[in-house]
Amino acid sequence: MVLTAEALVRAEIVVEGDVQGVGFRYFVRRAARRLGVKGFVENLESGAVKIVAEASKERVEKLVEKIKSAPPPIAVDEITVTYSKPTGEFKTFKIVVKDLAEEMVEGFATGASYFEIMFEKQDKALVKLDTLIERQDLMLVKQDLMLQKQDQMLGKMDLMLEKQDLMLEKQDQMLHKQDQMLEKMDVTLEKQGQMLLTQDQMLLKQDQMLGKMDIMLEKQDSTLQKQDQMLSKMDLMVEKHDEMLERQDMLVDEVKGLRRDVSFLIEDRITRIERDVAEIKARLGITG
Repeated sequence: MVLTAEALVRAEIVVEGDVQGVGFRYFVRRAARRLGVKGFVENLESGAVKIVAEASKERVEKLVEKIKSAPPPIAVDEITVTYSKPTGEFKTFKIVVKDLAEEMVEGFATGASYFEIMFEKQDKALVKLDTLIERQDLMLVKQDLMLQKQDQMLGKMDLMLEKQDLMLEKQDQMLHKQDQMLEKMDVTLEKQGQMLLTQDQMLLKQDQMLGKMDIMLEKQDSTLQKQDQMLSKMDLMVEKHDEMLERQDMLVDEVKGLRRDVSFLIEDRITRIERDVAEIKARLGITG
């Protein structure tokens, strides 16, 4: 007989492994009913589980795949499948129940297995929370270092301002000296007025003085150019200073936002843990 995916078949499936006392039969019944498979599942004295299923071969194979990937605490080691002709005797898929006391013991064992898995997952979650808290501590340490560096930057900026004040003082001194030079030039002009009476004798000296004055004017022009350069550099310094202040403001905002996010995350995780612990205590009947 050639079996196709559309033809009905009868499959006797024997599953070995950790499949009794872990809720395996209920898992098989739920999967079979969802797939439209009819038959039954029962425990064997050997510790294995027997499944008789009637449906299309495609659905039976899907049921076998689901059994292979059954979740913990179920552990499937080996599956044996034997096909035969269907009898049509089943109207649904059910669990064959034998001794009531044995079923109750198996039910308690199943519950204990799931509690054990739940406790293991909670332990893993607590380990991850500890790791998260450690990383948050490292973040706080790095933030403290950032604040220290910002303090150092502020100190250097204060030094820059002090030097700028010194530069302004020196410029004031330069202006004062230029005023003195102008006063002296006025005195020179007065003397030149007095020396007009002896122009013939002083022409040569006046020519010399004019040459020196030209040199003085050139030096003044050079001084003015340097002052212009100083002003340009001061403008650049002011622009960079403004840019540094803007970046510091952005950094402060980011740090504040990060602290708020971290605080909210910790409070939310603690609330979840307390709620999970309360639910576990309630299920276990523990008060206090």
